This record gives sequence, C-alpha cells and structure tokens, in this order.
Amino acid sequence: MKLDGYRLLARIDGTRIKLMTRRGNDWTKKFNPLVKPLAGLKLRSAMLDGEIVHLMPDGTSSFGALQEDLSEERPGRLCYFLFDLLALDGYVLTGCKLEDRKRLLEQIVDRAPKGPVRYSDHVIGHGPEFFAQACKARLEGIVSKRRYDLYLSARTRGWLKVKCTGREEFVILGWTDPRGSRRYFGSPLLGYYDAGASCTTPVALARVSRRRSCGTSTGRFSARAQDLAAHREGDGSASPPTLGRAKANR
Repeated sequence: MKLDGYRLLARIDGTRIKLMTRRGNDWTKKFNPLVKPLAGLKLRSAMLDGEIVHLMPDGTSSFGALQEDLSEERPGRLCYFLFDLLALDGYVLTGCKLEDRKRLLEQIVDRAPKGPVRYSDHVIGHGPEFFAQACKARLEGIVSKRRYDLYLSARTRGWLKVKCTGREEFVILGWTDPRGSRRYFGSPLLGYYDAGASCTTPVALARVSRRRSCGTSTGRFSARAQDLAAHREGDGSASPPTLGRAKANR
C-alpha cells in the first residue's frame, strides 16, 4: 500500500547509523528515536530503503500528524516501514531481483525485536482487487512494482503509484493556535454542509472531526501561513456559523 510519510534511506555502518533523503540530506536528528531500533537489526553494514510515517490507531498513515510529531518532538507513533534492501555486509544488491531483495529484508526484520522498524509486506497479483480494498479502507492508494525488476533510483514504469481519488469539499472555518515551532497558525478548522441542507444556508455547517480531516494537507496550509496571516486582520468572525461540536464518528 502507498504510505503517506517521508521516504528515507537508512545507512548502517557498524555502530554508525544515518537516515538520509534521496537527495543526500542527513535527517538523522529529525528521526533520532529510530536510530536505536535500527541498531537492533544487528547488521554490520547495510543500505535500507523505506518510509517513515505516523501510524494512526486504524492502521493508516497521516502526513499531517507526522509533521506535528516533528514540530513537537513527539516520537510515540513513528514507524519506519522498510520495503527494499540495496546493500548488505559489503554486497551491493541493486542488481538482484526485487522479490529476492525483499525476501532477504523480511528475514532481517523478522529476527529483530518488535518495534517501530517494520517490514512492508506485499501482495502478488490481484492488483485491481487489492486497489479496491485500499480505497475502501480510505488509504491513499497502492504502489505497483514488477517483482523481477532490478533496483533503479530513477522513476521507471516498473514502479507505479496508483492513488485513490476519493474527495470531499470542505469550508475553511478558522484555525487553531500555533504550537511548537509553528508560527502564525496551527491547523485549519474545516466544516461541511450537513446532509439535506442547501449550500446557500450557512447555519447548516457542521465542524469536521480530526479523524475525518486527517487527509487534509496541513503542510500546504502551513507553507502559506505567513501570507494568510497578512490578510486575516478584519476578515474573520469570532463565531463561525456551525452547528456545534464536531461529531467524533463522521
């Protein structure tokens, strides 16, 4: 399945462990709580490929929650899902088939203590059915790979991201106060028009719960925070037209 987080490489060289972006930026300090679990794999040297996510209670991943984890130094729900093995004990494995690399990777993760470093499993075949189930579970989508392909760092047709296209339209009601290292705004507060109400009737707006809004892009909202703050004075209302508190199960 397609995860919603940061894709990072883990380089293990004896007791030294480094987490890097694909551009070569060192992000070890950002995700320092994962260093000890990676050391728990007890590898002399290796290069691992995977994605770091914030794992929600329902098993989905949330990029917005991951950003909050980083800004508030809250590592509790960080998980590093490993899906490829590029090198091991001095041997370069990029010329091996994907399914062979993953078979070896699974053995490495399975023998280690259970923790935030996990093996990203896969399904062979049944692509349309698996995709339909992923969308039904409100996941972001799936990643399709050719099982016999060699490892290439560049994008190829052998590695396709297939996204679910479910969408909902919301009204921006306001924002929360910034916390941690954030400035200007926290997260957007969204609303939706209740079933059976006219879109021209403001009083029909109801607050969106955090669970329902977990797919919104708070990262993009934060990126424009300074620009939005410059225009907010005099444009807001202390009492947005909603029907009360968010409904927890919507």
